[in-house]
Amino acid sequence: MKTFIFLMCLLSCITSFGANIPRVYLCRKCDISVIKEKRPNTLYCSAKGSHNWIDLGIVGENIYHCRKCRKIVYTAKRPNVIYCSSRGSHTWDLLGQVGKNQYQCRKCSIKISVRNRPSTIYCPAGGSHNWNKF
Repeated sequence: MKTFIFLMCLLSCITSFGANIPRVYLCRKCDISVIKEKRPNTLYCSAKGSHNWIDLGIVGENIYHCRKCRKIVYTAKRPNVIYCSSRGSHTWDLLGQVGKNQYQCRKCSIKISVRNRPSTIYCPAGGSHNWNKF
């Protein structure tokens, strides 16, 4: 009986702890992204009707950029690839980790703040990113 009560308490602690982790959600209809601890409200999508949320992952310090839709998200690990508003699945590239150094790509105008110089891999404007530090 003591073991059962211990397991129930442990399960309760794990469940309540996991519910407070902020996650990145993306609406498949209006393409807005939000950070919430629980699945966001589905009412009042600007694309008419209800939002259709996709969970991209846990908020983190890694900065990812989708090659297709140009969405930038901050997640702990590679975001979910399901449904890209441009077409098919997202193609995520890791640009760096969140920091104080501000950069802007001279080609595509993306602005990010990173610890070290960001990755130059694939610029949607063509070729590789050409970063300018502020």
